[in-house]
Amino acid sequence: DISLELRKKILILISSNLTILIESNDEFQIALNKDFFFDIEDGLQMQCAESACLDYIVTENTKDFSNSIIPAIPITDCAEKI
Repeated sequence: DISLELRKKILILISSNLTILIESNDEFQIALNKDFFFDIEDGLQMQCAESACLDYIVTENTKDFSNSIIPAIPITDCAEKI
């Protein structure tokens, strides 16, 4: 079990080295209107990544991102891409 204090420190470290995206209403509407998004959360992540012109979506669930314009990679591949 990881303490709340340690989780916060980890998130602060991660967020200081990455860009955190928050979807806009426009991105939310676009994601909801794309038929190939089967999972709303994945659709929002794909739409935000596309709008921000990101290089990758980092996820352990790459198969759900097969329709994404932005390639999805597992976390194990993330370090070598940075």
